[in-house]
Amino acid sequence: MSSQSSLPNMLGPSPTGDIDRPDPASPPKRKREPARMVYPRKRALRACEACRRRKIKCDNQRPSCGACLELEIECNIGNTKNDRSTYDSASLEILERLEYAVGLLEASRDTPFTLPVQITSPAELHASPATAQHHTTPRSIAWSDDNAKGDVEILRESLEIAGRTSQVSEDILAWPIFQNRFDRSLTESLMFDRHQRCNKEDISPTVIADAVRTAIPGRGIREEDVPFLINKFLVNVHIKNPIVDSDDIKRKGRMTTEHGFGWDASSCLVGIVCALASISSQFTAEPVIPALVDGPNAITSVTNTPEYSTAESYYVASQKRIGLLEDSIITTQCHFLTGVYEMYSLRPLKAWASFNRACMSLQMCLRGQPRRSKSLERKLYWACLKSECEIRMEIDLPPSGLAKVNYPDAFPSPPATSPVPPGAPHGNLTSSGPSTAFATQHAEPDAELIWCYYVSEIAARKIGNRIMNCFYEQDESTWLTMPLPRMIRIAEELDLQLTQWFANLPEVLSPSSGDHQAHPVKEELKFMLHPRLLDFRERIYRPFLYVCLSHTPSDPIQDNISPYAQRHVQTCTNALLRGTPRHRHHGTWYENRGMFLKSLLLIAAVKSRKVHVADIWRKGVQFCIAGFKFWEEEAPDLQQARFIVETLLADLGRTGSLGLATE
Repeated sequence: MSSQSSLPNMLGPSPTGDIDRPDPASPPKRKREPARMVYPRKRALRACEACRRRKIKCDNQRPSCGACLELEIECNIGNTKNDRSTYDSASLEILERLEYAVGLLEASRDTPFTLPVQITSPAELHASPATAQHHTTPRSIAWSDDNAKGDVEILRESLEIAGRTSQVSEDILAWPIFQNRFDRSLTESLMFDRHQRCNKEDISPTVIADAVRTAIPGRGIREEDVPFLINKFLVNVHIKNPIVDSDDIKRKGRMTTEHGFGWDASSCLVGIVCALASISSQFTAEPVIPALVDGPNAITSVTNTPEYSTAESYYVASQKRIGLLEDSIITTQCHFLTGVYEMYSLRPLKAWASFNRACMSLQMCLRGQPRRSKSLERKLYWACLKSECEIRMEIDLPPSGLAKVNYPDAFPSPPATSPVPPGAPHGNLTSSGPSTAFATQHAEPDAELIWCYYVSEIAARKIGNRIMNCFYEQDESTWLTMPLPRMIRIAEELDLQLTQWFANLPEVLSPSSGDHQAHPVKEELKFMLHPRLLDFRERIYRPFLYVCLSHTPSDPIQDNISPYAQRHVQTCTNALLRGTPRHRHHGTWYENRGMFLKSLLLIAAVKSRKVHVADIWRKGVQFCIAGFKFWEEEAPDLQQARFIVETLLADLGRTGSLGLATE
């Protein structure tokens, strides 16, 4: 029997006896639509535990099946977390694809790209662009692929600065427009050897004593001053790096007042806290102006810090104890605050060593000890990471590896609701110290305000790292090979992120409306955030200035590059016109370095005559020089920076380039 005759006649026999022969009089059949993918639904087959034990059919009703409802017993279907028997094929396929994508992300996170460690001499660290060895990184490969995937690779998140830190202030001196006029190694040697001072006449270093910080006698170490100093620390220093518990440090201070300084970790922590309190002062937004540092009544940062000698005494006492401590959270706090003090006293190399030890100590704590205070760990983690990145943006130093610790929290957690209303005093610290009025006039700041500032700083640092990893993994010669349309696209995206960060600051930190220069923000935390906007925007558009200076004025590329180079010049001018604050804080050395860098960039733009620079730029550079004069007694590298800027200004005056640059 043929297969055709075995088929049933579903329509019944026709009058002619033929099977399924179409009737000519009947209307034509509708055309069959093309088959579409249909996922068959699968009925749930999992019975509850009671029905399985009784071996009866379960109707799978929820929250209780019919049998359990009739018996009035609990209906338990067991662990259904990984049970997919109730999923249809479409859902299963979607889950499979999601699991694959998550696997790729976790694989890329768990196997980060690392650069090979090479031990090189100082001369090799700063080889010329023609001879320097460049590493090929994922981002440098992505620059060659002009597509969305490449953009994502370039802009990807990073907690640390990858590779060698390029384009620090001394790197600008190597730009062709300066014609190797200055030896960058001299400024760097003054950073690495703080007991040298530049002689302006012959540029030869002469040995000076570190006693400059102890020239003015102070109160010295007094246990009865500790409560007052702790309160001063909480107001002046803690607000920017809240890595200690306020109540805990007060308790440790009371113990020290009663029993004196011991050789334990608590005494070490109290000692460095007192050092920071002694060197710090109430915030003032006033910049250093030329009239302040010129003439017979000129003042310097040392004469402006009356308790510098006392601060050094507490600092030395804490350093005698810190080497005896084992890895712990309190040891990490001691190392970190030591680094903060060394930044307050303009010792960046010592600060890097302290921050590095803090990072290493914290890694040991996170890996090897039970986690007791997660909130404190979060703050320490981000404080250490942020401080390390900041210093590596100015000095080419190796990372600690803390960024590779897979820490789960994107930001520190917000503080618990404070029982004390904002603006009310937090606690009562009495003291027989130098000024009991301080404790009553300056209440401990609100914890929520501190947290808002801290999180805003971390968010800005993430954008800053993204900028560094986009444009600064290699030296400036790579900017000339980057596709210009893509450079513009990436720069505008980074600028948008930066603008959104600044526009969406918490209300308590948002800048006041109006001109920032005409109405400077008085509150310290607000004042500290505005330079972040200018510093990172300058870094976004610096490559465009370099490309502009590297091409002739008649080159067609100038039409496309000029608006972005102009944006860079305007950012530098705005930053310089803010001046260098006379207020001492963690970022004082960074501010002076930033002023030096922006002065060099503006002078390069003026000298090139390829970018329009408003005449007010000279006032900004004079503010920069005044800042150097104020702070250079503590930092010889700033004195050398002043000599370089003054020499370049004199050269411009001789060549007649001090006027407006041609448009």
